[in-house]
Amino acid sequence: MIEYSVWFDRELMSYFNELKEQLKNNVDICTILCDEENYSLLIAFDESKKEQVQNLILQKITEIVLTYYKPKFILKNLKSQCTLDDYKSLFLQTLTNFDRKTDVEMVKANFSFKNYLFLNSFFNFKLKSLQIKWLEICALTNENYSFLSDENVLLELIKFLNSCVNPLTKQVNVKQRQNKIILENENDQEIELKKAFFVNQNSNYEILLTNIINLAPKKVNVFCSKLMDGFSLNILNNLYGDNFKIIN
Repeated sequence: MIEYSVWFDRELMSYFNELKEQLKNNVDICTILCDEENYSLLIAFDESKKEQVQNLILQKITEIVLTYYKPKFILKNLKSQCTLDDYKSLFLQTLTNFDRKTDVEMVKANFSFKNYLFLNSFFNFKLKSLQIKWLEICALTNENYSFLSDENVLLELIKFLNSCVNPLTKQVNVKQRQNKIILENENDQEIELKKAFFVNQNSNYEILLTNIINLAPKKVNVFCSKLMDGFSLNILNNLYGDNFKIIN
């Protein structure tokens, strides 16, 4: 029997609740404990399940690094006046996505499966080279912040950076279901909307647009334009041009 534990901050609880659910068919024991501000995932499993368990844990750790630690790091190191208020979350999502394939490779290269993992320590010490890479992006952005106050320049930059990202899905269809906007891929499968910590949780347009930017599709179709605001439609039109269509 192999025992393993991951120590993490309270803000990451949702990630580890998801991981707990994903692990349940491969482990004998899986529980989350808390002691004041210290949280830990404790698992025990048979040696024969080691590869499956290790892969699931690595996938989740990589997701946390790229969707929590990276935007948090970028926010800390960007000048506050770097971009227009209406576009802050969209620009941050774009910078978070940028070069994510290399980010994934670097996380995997520095991860080792031992008996325990202190997540903050792993990020602060094992991923120093990754932080240096992100710092270079922040420095370049800060040097050119005066240009980013121009809406057209900012949209062109978001468009360019987005085009450099490997798409998570080829096409996104924006549809209506019971007066609610949903996203589907090219196979009509619904895509879960993620609510990043830096997005205004009461802003439907921010949640929608940051999810589309994160998916980095090559094509976007909107089937429910009457439910969407003009600002969101205009941004999608600017980012995708001929690959953006309104179908009512």
